[in-house]
Amino acid sequence: MREIQSKEEFSNLLECEMVRADRSGNVFSILIVEVENIQSYKHHAQALAYLLRKRVRVCDFIGWFEENICLLLTDTDKEGAYILVKSLSNESIPKEISVKYKVFTYPSHWFIDSTYKGALPRDREKTSSQYNV
Repeated sequence: MREIQSKEEFSNLLECEMVRADRSGNVFSILIVEVENIQSYKHHAQALAYLLRKRVRVCDFIGWFEENICLLLTDTDKEGAYILVKSLSNESIPKEISVKYKVFTYPSHWFIDSTYKGALPRDREKTSSQYNV
């Protein structure tokens, strides 16, 4: 079973994937799973993390990005990430929690931030594809 990477570990994985994508010319996507009040629903967050671990490929990663669970989907464009979002929306997620999915694809949704080690998604409200479930 795959473990959920810490913020620092996940940041390092993102940086490595950016270098790989730049070198190969491939794209990748991140899928941010926003759970309203995730700290209040820790038991549900654990169930959601288990569900996500079951759904990712061997080459994908799960980690914390800010206060959200995030998937790093290697060699996956926006359309491929949307297919995953659509299949996740068919899963049984407890009705007590509100889940939003945001997709960012590298390099089209990213910018360089000199205060941060590496690049970050652009303004989320303007550039991401958001899916509410």
